[in-house]
Amino acid sequence: MARMLAFALAVTLTLAACTDVSPGPSPLATEPPSVAESSSAAPDGAWEDTPEQQFFREMAFNAEYEGSSQAQIDVLIEAGRRGALDPQRVEDLLPPFFACLADAGAAGVTLPAIEVAPGLAYVDYRIDYPAGDGELKAELERAVFDCELEHFAFAWQAVNRQPAVQ
Repeated sequence: MARMLAFALAVTLTLAACTDVSPGPSPLATEPPSVAESSSAAPDGAWEDTPEQQFFREMAFNAEYEGSSQAQIDVLIEAGRRGALDPQRVEDLLPPFFACLADAGAAGVTLPAIEVAPGLAYVDYRIDYPAGDGELKAELERAVFDCELEHFAFAWQAVNRQPAVQ
C-alpha cells in the first residue's frame, strides 16, 4: 500500500513539474461557433443560462469537439436553447446511427421507451453483434464505437446525465 501511495505521489509530482501553469487562455476557452451562437448572454456579457441550458451547451460543445454529426450537435444545441432535451429529436438520431451500425456489420434495435426521471421517458436501444471470432469482434466493436460517437453517444449521455435525472 505504501509503495502504491509513493508511486502515485511520484507520478503526481512528475506531472505537476511537466505541466505548464503559466497564465494564458485555455485551448478550450473558446466554444465552436455553432455552440457559441446557442448561448443567451446578457448585454453586459454575463451568462443568463439556467443550469440545464449550460449542461446541454457543454454536451453540444463536447459533441462538436469530438467530430460528431451535425444532427447530433443540433439536437444538443436546441436543448441548450430550450433547457430541455426533446425525446422525439433524440429518437430521430437513431436511423442514421442504425445505418452506420449496419454498415459496420452490427444491428441497432429500438426498444420501448425508458423513464429516466418521473414523467421523462426516452427511446431505448440495444446493439446486436453477429457471432464471430475475437479479432473480428474487436474490429466490429471499434466500428460500433465510432458510430456511437458520430451519431448518438453525446445525446444518449445527455439523456442519462441531464439535471432533471440527477
